[in-house]
Amino acid sequence: HFDPTDGDVEFAEIDTPFYQFNKEMTVETWVNIQSTDIGAGLGQATYAVDNMTSNVWLIHFNNINSITFYCNDNGTWRAATDTAISPGWHHIAGVASADKLEFYLDGALRVTGTGISTGIVNNSASVINFGKDVRNGFRFCKAAFDEVRIWNRALCHAEIKHNYNAELSLPQNGLVGYYQF
Repeated sequence: HFDPTDGDVEFAEIDTPFYQFNKEMTVETWVNIQSTDIGAGLGQATYAVDNMTSNVWLIHFNNINSITFYCNDNGTWRAATDTAISPGWHHIAGVASADKLEFYLDGALRVTGTGISTGIVNNSASVINFGKDVRNGFRFCKAAFDEVRIWNRALCHAEIKHNYNAELSLPQNGLVGYYQF
């Protein structure tokens, strides 16, 4: 797994990720949440640019025990925030669809938000950062990540529950990014 919790400043960057989303996507990963994690631990945007024409999606550690999944609906953040997360290893998933945004923790649906009405921002200049806020070059997150998966479709609850307890066999319908550390 990718683990910057050893005191070193570490992050990973994907330079050419999938970026042609419509009104659906899913981001899921295993994460070891520490009590001091604050900042966008995962995200896709133009590197070091923070505006609504370049941000695509973020998983943001807000403070102790709180995570928000953000998805950019062509200039408007759609968000789902879970405020009752304990430290330790968890499987988290953010799902965006026209109907709603969903945030899952360990296979269980925890919170929903407003869905995607016009379309997810498509940014051909975007990169994905793990362990660092992609929107700037200086905010790091000390969470450890494993098995980051990005889909160009909204996974249903049954698929999230299945993925929580299983390694993926390839190929998978709609899987556009699979990062094993």
